[in-house]
Amino acid sequence: MADDYNKSNIFKEELIEIINDCKKYYQISDNLIEVQQQFKESAQRQNQWQSQADETLKAIRLIQEKFENTNKKFQWEELNNQLISIQNKLENLKLDVEEKADKFKVIEERLNTYIDNNQSNYATLSRRIDAIEEKRENEIRNFVSSTQYQDQTEIRENFVVINNQLKQFEQKQTELSHQISQLNNTLNNYQQERKLVFSQLEKIYGLNLAERIRLDGVLPLPQAVKWMLQTCNIINDLHQLNPPLIYGNIQPSNILVREQDKRVFVINLKDMYIHTNNATTFSDYSAPEQQQGKLMPQSDIFAIASTLIFLLTGKNPKDFYIQQEQSYFFKLEGIAVITPQLQQVIWRATEFNPDKRYQTVKEFIKDLAACLPR
Repeated sequence: MADDYNKSNIFKEELIEIINDCKKYYQISDNLIEVQQQFKESAQRQNQWQSQADETLKAIRLIQEKFENTNKKFQWEELNNQLISIQNKLENLKLDVEEKADKFKVIEERLNTYIDNNQSNYATLSRRIDAIEEKRENEIRNFVSSTQYQDQTEIRENFVVINNQLKQFEQKQTELSHQISQLNNTLNNYQQERKLVFSQLEKIYGLNLAERIRLDGVLPLPQAVKWMLQTCNIINDLHQLNPPLIYGNIQPSNILVREQDKRVFVINLKDMYIHTNNATTFSDYSAPEQQQGKLMPQSDIFAIASTLIFLLTGKNPKDFYIQQEQSYFFKLEGIAVITPQLQQVIWRATEFNPDKRYQTVKEFIKDLAACLPR
């Protein structure tokens, strides 16, 4: 019994010890659960903080983008306002220059008319002087050969009157020569002012055709033909002057497209020619006679047609220029964008012999306009 009691006590103590260990285990487990709960709460708070940080960062970036957009918008608006101001100034300058050009044209016509009239008067005076001198010589011969004159005093008076008339005519002749010289000086001054006017017209904002083709590629046929028709109208105005002016250097880099209304302008007008055999300019777009220094209105027509080939193909026109027997021509077959009708117009405009080309720009304009799609 004593042993059983001892064993019971030992078992009881072990059971108490196990119970205490269990309590410790449950306490540790509770602590662990509490720690886990705290960890979860900490992780949740960290996620909340991270989310708030992300939202704050997004808000900062949005503010930065709005600031950058606002700054860019402000810069673009400022640049656009400056551009509009420059374009308005250029438009005002162009209107002023065109008005001056019209006035100069009227002055030139008046000067030419006045010079023609004075030259006609000069020729009339010269004929009258010759007639008077011839009359005087006849009277002298009649006086010398005649023995029937009774009143020599009357003859002397006639000689005095004739000499006075001759002096008056010679004085008028000198005055007319001086006036013609002044008119020539005025005409030279006008031509210098006209060059200044043309140089002012060059101050137009836009890209030339060479730059436009390089940036945007080749043009559709309607646009290319319309811009060449505008170029033809400018060149035709030059050819209609008295004396006619020949541009002599038509090529894509000398034709400017105004950005505001997409109209073309011919630039570098200060180096134009009158019909000459001493031309110094030549390019891949020039007529063959310019290589020999010859320049005529048909040379400008050739250059406009070769420029049209570049606008439609993006290639140098000399790449299509081949020899055929004793002549040369542009081989355009196989170029889909160039219609058969337009081929015929280009071939006639670029005939090797200038006499076989269009003789006036107006003729060229008529056939070229007919190539536009209807």
